[in-house]
Amino acid sequence: MITNHHDADRAVKEADEEIRASVRERFARIARAPGEEAPFPVGPESAKRLGYAAEHVDSLPSVATESFAGVGNPLALGALRPGEPVLDLGCAQISPGTF
Repeated sequence: MITNHHDADRAVKEADEEIRASVRERFARIARAPGEEAPFPVGPESAKRLGYAAEHVDSLPSVATESFAGVGNPLALGALRPGEPVLDLGCAQISPGTF
């Protein structure tokens, strides 16, 4: 039972750490064995459906694309301008920086 602000902060931090660990483990599991779990589309065809150029995806070795587990393509929103800052919150194997 949460009885004060300190307990609430501790509960939030513990939940945050638990969620982060769960996400890290799930993505690591998919990367180690991409055919075992597919809670969302994975692999090179998924990358192409999300708007990554087929010629770029196909030019990469399959080991780099078979465990692609992205859920979006940030460049589909528009081109970046020179000098525009970018914050990458993911660790996708196929990222704009790859191309």
